Amino acid sequence: APAGSTVTKMKKNSDGSYSEAKTKEGDIVSYTRYRKCGESEGETGYLVMDSNYAYKVVPKKTGEASAGFEDCLLTANASKGDEIIFDPNGNIDVQSESGSYDLTMVSNDTDKDGDMFAIEVSGSSDNIDMSLCLTKDGFILEGDDIDLSKALVKMSNGNSDEDITKEFSVDTSSVLISGTKDKITVLEDKDGDGNFDTEVADQNEAVIGDANGDGKVNVRDAAFIAAKLAQGKSGDLPANADFNGDGKVNVRDAAAIAKSLATGKK
Repeated sequence: APAGSTVTKMKKNSDGSYSEAKTKEGDIVSYTRYRKCGESEGETGYLVMDSNYAYKVVPKKTGEASAGFEDCLLTANASKGDEIIFDPNGNIDVQSESGSYDLTMVSNDTDKDGDMFAIEVSGSSDNIDMSLCLTKDGFILEGDDIDLSKALVKMSNGNSDEDITKEFSVDTSSVLISGTKDKITVLEDKDGDGNFDTEVADQNEAVIGDANGDGKVNVRDAAFIAAKLAQGKSGDLPANADFNGDGKVNVRDAAAIAKSLATGKK
């Protein structure tokens, strides 16, 4: 934790919230670590002796705060006054007014046959009150009134050459994130039934039929295709304008988009 941070022992309540736990002498021990002999300033750290509890860190200045437990390593880039709770069961809770967040979790569960076991989530939002939690199905990112627009996820299996990323935007306040070496999957509970069953598209992936690149498929795309074809500029049309999937972009795609909009079916 950044020098001067306060560290408090916390217990998790039945409703998922945290409250301060009774601390005995020796539960939290401050120490200074020197990377090389003769350094005038070392790195402040804390030894926590009871891994059955979570610990809240309130930084005195901006810096990286992290907690290493037997089964996971948890890290958050913190600003002065932030409140960060590190839970050894695989949970990071952050309250911040800094406007940005960057959370990292590394699980020691590396036996999932290709599943990614390290995740970094970053983005921005006002008055952050959020958590990143490890579950049997993946990592749940959630928060109260949090804007998950342009959130960026990076996942790893320990080999930096195989890191994969995904940028996404959702209107809901929680998502389930999982990944293999080939793909990151982000699911949201769009209908509020408690199940994460709606996949969120990567913002960097082209939308099929979005010929004009505005992120939506509507009558303007059909008109855009028709106009480019009429001008003899079919080469200006992107590959994702192939709405009917026949491997070509032509007037049939404009007609297919118009029909889809009229019938509500692709």
